[in-house]
Amino acid sequence: MNAIRKDSEQMENDTLEIIESQDTNNSNNKEKKKKNKVLRAIFMFFLIMLLTVTAAGGFIFGIVLGIVKTAPEVDPTNILSTLSESSVITDENGNIIEKIHDPNENREIIPLDDMPKNLRNSFLAIEDHRFEQHFGIDIQRIASSLVHNFQVGDPTAQGASTITQQLVKNLYLTNEKSWERKIKEIYLALKIERILSKNQILENYLNTIPLGQSSYGVQTAARTYFSKDAKDLTLAECAMLAGAAKSTVTYAPFSRYNMYDLENIPEEDIVGYVTIGSVQYACVFNQDSRDRQLLILDRMLDLGYINEAEHKNAVNEDMRNALNPGQTKIAQISTLPMDYVKEKVIEDLMEYKSMSYKEAEAYVYRGGLTITTTIDVNIQKSLEESYKNFSYNFLGSEPSGETPVGEEWRYFKWVDNEAVGCLDSQKNVLNEYGQTIFYKKENIMDEEGNIYLNPDEYSYDQSGFLVISSKKFDIYSSTIDIVDCYTINEEYNFVSHILGSLNIGDNLQILEQKGTKGKFLITKDFLDKNKNIFNVGDDNVLRISKNFFYYQDNGIVQPQSAAVIMDYRTGKIKAMFGGRNIEGSRTFNRAADAARQPGSTIKPLSVYLPALNMGYSASYILEDLPRTNEAGERWPKNWFEHRSVKYWGKLTLRKSIEQSVNTNAVNMLEKIGTQAAIESLTNFGFIDTENPNSDTFISPEEDAAFNDVNLASLGLGGLTKGFSPLSMTAAYGAIANDGVYVEPIAYTKITDNKGNIILENIPKTRIVSSPEAASLMKDILRTTVTNGLSYKAKLPAEMGIEAAGKTGTTQASGDFWYVGFTPYYIGGVWVGNDNVQMKLTGDSGANANLWRQIMIPVHEGLEPAKFELNNNLIPVQVCKQSGLLPTEYCSQDPRGSQIITEYFVPGTVPSKYCETHVMAEICTNSNMLKSQYCPGNLIEQRILVTRNKTYDHSFSVLDDAYQLPLNVCTNHTQWHYDQWLNQQIEPLETDNNEETPSEVEEEQEN
Repeated sequence: MNAIRKDSEQMENDTLEIIESQDTNNSNNKEKKKKNKVLRAIFMFFLIMLLTVTAAGGFIFGIVLGIVKTAPEVDPTNILSTLSESSVITDENGNIIEKIHDPNENREIIPLDDMPKNLRNSFLAIEDHRFEQHFGIDIQRIASSLVHNFQVGDPTAQGASTITQQLVKNLYLTNEKSWERKIKEIYLALKIERILSKNQILENYLNTIPLGQSSYGVQTAARTYFSKDAKDLTLAECAMLAGAAKSTVTYAPFSRYNMYDLENIPEEDIVGYVTIGSVQYACVFNQDSRDRQLLILDRMLDLGYINEAEHKNAVNEDMRNALNPGQTKIAQISTLPMDYVKEKVIEDLMEYKSMSYKEAEAYVYRGGLTITTTIDVNIQKSLEESYKNFSYNFLGSEPSGETPVGEEWRYFKWVDNEAVGCLDSQKNVLNEYGQTIFYKKENIMDEEGNIYLNPDEYSYDQSGFLVISSKKFDIYSSTIDIVDCYTINEEYNFVSHILGSLNIGDNLQILEQKGTKGKFLITKDFLDKNKNIFNVGDDNVLRISKNFFYYQDNGIVQPQSAAVIMDYRTGKIKAMFGGRNIEGSRTFNRAADAARQPGSTIKPLSVYLPALNMGYSASYILEDLPRTNEAGERWPKNWFEHRSVKYWGKLTLRKSIEQSVNTNAVNMLEKIGTQAAIESLTNFGFIDTENPNSDTFISPEEDAAFNDVNLASLGLGGLTKGFSPLSMTAAYGAIANDGVYVEPIAYTKITDNKGNIILENIPKTRIVSSPEAASLMKDILRTTVTNGLSYKAKLPAEMGIEAAGKTGTTQASGDFWYVGFTPYYIGGVWVGNDNVQMKLTGDSGANANLWRQIMIPVHEGLEPAKFELNNNLIPVQVCKQSGLLPTEYCSQDPRGSQIITEYFVPGTVPSKYCETHVMAEICTNSNMLKSQYCPGNLIEQRILVTRNKTYDHSFSVLDDAYQLPLNVCTNHTQWHYDQWLNQQIEPLETDNNEETPSEVEEEQEN
């Protein structure tokens, strides 16, 4: 500017010198002086104008330069690699199951060659028909736009952006209408045009353009609106897609409507439905999109992109019929299994790629990955279908009456110091201690949804404080929780509804408390300031406004259930069910994340398989007899405790598993030791000794008072927390897989958008048992189905497919389990209430039935198959009363021959012969060992068995009648023997109240 100023001053001086010279030569001519003044004024005006324009130009140039300097740094050669691209989950055959994308940006990148000519021309015709001629900005279009905007009085009314400018705006700038943004846009457009070819620019543009319904780029839009690839679009479809570029709100081919907003929508305008998460929407035809499509087709005809015939055919195409809304996931399967897949991928990216959770999640949702899942869509659909008729498949009957499905629904009472039933007189649900855990909704909430308290549940003290003594609240140190409530829906399901805390802050004082019950007051100041919370009506009922606590309106169906189906040889999860009637994405997955007590399903894992590996055999004898715990109480009790005979006596290890005898599980655990059980559970992955916080097993180091290292937890599954259905299924899979544990996996590999493998998921494996012991346990679990408590799991005979498995029930009937397998798959099924204090009706046999109903369709069409025993197992005939080689006595047992064929792991074949069966002479009068005085005609030789230990004889044992008596007959004397010997009288046969010798003599004399 200084240079310009100096130049202008010099120019002025030179000019004045010329004028002054002329004035000197013509000093007497006044006219000339006057003219000179006019010329000088004119010159000065133009000089000032020149200086002003120059200065303004410099100022504007400075502003533009400043704006350009703030434009983002870009690398036009790397555009596509920086874009967010949707990922996909496919099955192992490459079929897409679900598209994963950023909630606001769904994109799949394709090359320009995969975009049909009509598609490219549709966008060029309506957005930038001089694209091939301009250098990034269209001067002619800018001039036309300026004229139009001047005429309407709005400088931003009509844009003049080229496709290159739109690409810049979409990638690097915002939609703000300002000169600053426009200057940056022009600058970047010019830069991109210097570096990229027109085809490269067009390819980038068509992969980035937003086209509505969160679809970015023509490929995703083609999938979204027409369920086809971009390369397969018709001319009419291409033109309709191009129309959405102007406004994704106004010109999207269809709009999504909630299902309850369709009242005034013509049926013919509904072109399909989409499911997002678990919510279904209707897709309604957009006439504005059709109108713009016709405009585009006309422009294409005018520009010579299409001929008359093509134009006519495209105009006549039925677009309502052409529209076919695409799904982001395959219909008819829940979001839960795919959510699980995504979470496992994120976890592995964090571990193996050193990413943070946020980085890994962004990579999954925006990285253009292909994730190959192990989930089999057909098996997943079948599993979910099985749960649609839960009542029948679980209980074998349709629901009826007022009893909710699967729930114990009896009135509460005490029987022999144990709680029976769960209902009080008002049908509120009680736990085993008689405390209310669920109120019937009408008993706690009025029709408007307010909590109500009857006059005996509250009072006001002399200071005006509100004193509440209602049992409808649970008192904690910092909160007052409202007890939950329940309803019963149309399908007879118990539905639990969470009621949150009373939202009154710290404006309360606890007066009395025992456990979680007691009495508390609410201050008068708070009551005065919040008169709309607590209101007493004319009926003296206190109502607490629904605005001051949370109520879960939809509720959760109970009992809940979870299931997993796996290929146990590969660890591949084939299907997963995480909860009944659960909607929405990222919901609680009970299959993978719920820790529940496993009950008797733990026995093969923690007790019997370790025993087999330690050298015990399937014929090892355990005696089911009364025993007591440390408190001197009779424990444990068996599932047949309700029967008159509560113990069965001698049972083989196999039979103990088949009949799930609790006492024998504890007996066996005592023999092998708790350390062996812990080591086994560690091998199965239940216990993480290196990182105890990552497992659900509680060790004494974690809690000295309440932990899982005890007979009840390790032997009967009464764990503090428990295990998940997935972990239980995988553990049983190791038995089915002959002792090799295969870590469950949900995906096999991840590839990037160029096909490079990012992660290959090869499951970890480890040996948890010898193959012989595992094969023997597999056979025991098979006979548990054919001969034992799991008989309801047996598949139809016509299928010819064997099944094996084990039921499990927790002591309070809060959890039912069945984990079973076939030569093809393993499946684990859990049923229970989310509130563990609620009891289920029936027993775990219902779960075996549910497992059967699930597995039948899964196995349809598969070849008949039986389990193969390990070739090293040795079949040997043994006595099932001793587990040893039989003698002739073993076949003469009064119950029939006790000789069976059992399989043995090499090295465990018995070498000794049965000594349990003995020949004994028994007095038939007393059923005791004969004495020297028992008459000969009352003596009988019997084959009996000896008992290994003593027990409390106040409880009858099933096999007592076949046991060798411990005592000798005392019913007879020398006299009885002499009488028989002399054949003078005939002794009484069975009457223990026999006449004495003196009485007999007296009777003879009379």
